[in-house]
Amino acid sequence: MKRTIVLFIALLLVLTGCGQNKSSYSKETKTFETKSGDKIKIPKNPKRIVVLTSNGGNFKDLGVTPVGIDADFPKSKYVNEKGSKRISSEDVESVAKLKPDLILTYDVNTKIKKYKKIAPTIPIKYTDYSYKEMHLAIGKILGKEQKAKDQIKDLENQLRQDGQAIEQKIGKNKTFTVMEIQPKQLSIFGENFGRGTPIIYQEYKFPFPKGAKEGLAKNGFKKVPYEKYNKYAADYVLIPTDSGKVETNDFTKSELWKNQKAYKNRHVYYYSKDNATYSNPSSLEKLSNHFKNILTKKST
Repeated sequence: MKRTIVLFIALLLVLTGCGQNKSSYSKETKTFETKSGDKIKIPKNPKRIVVLTSNGGNFKDLGVTPVGIDADFPKSKYVNEKGSKRISSEDVESVAKLKPDLILTYDVNTKIKKYKKIAPTIPIKYTDYSYKEMHLAIGKILGKEQKAKDQIKDLENQLRQDGQAIEQKIGKNKTFTVMEIQPKQLSIFGENFGRGTPIIYQEYKFPFPKGAKEGLAKNGFKKVPYEKYNKYAADYVLIPTDSGKVETNDFTKSELWKNQKAYKNRHVYYYSKDNATYSNPSSLEKLSNHFKNILTKKST
């Protein structure tokens, strides 16, 4: 009888110890520092992450499904959103209901103070990070730094191969412009803005037209009136649209547009803006494959 009681107590102590270890493990923290110098104490292994930036796909690539993602960004066929609830970036109530243990948001979010009261909140300044730096930072947040590094290396290798295949087809040093056409003006995109620009300029290493980079931020875009287009006219023009197809407007009907070499040589390509929004490795790899196909005239 005494032996049974002793064994029971011993088992109880073991179970209690396991429970305490699990609890303390779940409460372990580490400090994450943003490139802007913000130091935030975050869970060592966050489990319920709300991502109020365009980086939900980065978490997915690293094997973590956010409980919430930013509904202000469009859906892309290149990003699997299964398991993540789409919520507005400033919907504090919906974020709170998800019971996050970590929140990622842009530093300009007007609700950031309220989010900090819900869970540790990492403020991200968009212009601080290249797409590679952002993925590596998320790897650090998740404790998956090596996996993030490996994914970036694999992506670089694949994009280099794609770029070489394109260059072999179209020739070296061809200039590229990535832009959107809007009423009365154009938006010319910088080399790290999105819309596929990191692929074209950073990985394929195709140049801008001479002088086109003047006043154009890497992570931004520049609004240009139609009549100033000549400065940005390139050998190849890539135009992301809502439909992913040719869209007719006042600019594309103009003689200014029709007299450009890209138009005359049929080197203007339209593609889905939504599918080109995200810069996580798997999205960029798929978008690069699409670029390779259209620029080498293969079917997609």
